Amino acid sequence: MARQDIRLEDNDLFIIDGDLQINESDQQHVLDLIGSYLGHWKQFPLIGVGSSFFLKSPGRMQELRAETSRQLRGDGYRLNRIDLIDEQIYIDAELI
Repeated sequence: MARQDIRLEDNDLFIIDGDLQINESDQQHVLDLIGSYLGHWKQFPLIGVGSSFFLKSPGRMQELRAETSRQLRGDGYRLNRIDLIDEQIYIDAELI
């Protein structure tokens, strides 16, 4: 079953008629985890991949894959595939 959370668009709350909207949030959880850095989450300082560190350093794809897999596993996901195309990260992960 997919997780649900407050809907975000461009990292901002999505409001319709003055109400916060709720939607499936698996993709947002994965994006937040990949894009954040260690220490960004005050309550959970060891969460975050910091993907931009890996994108700016050639030859670190294996390290990115391992760290992404480890972080996703800790959040209840399984990493099926990760691709890097034109400095964009594409992730296929599923909630387990």
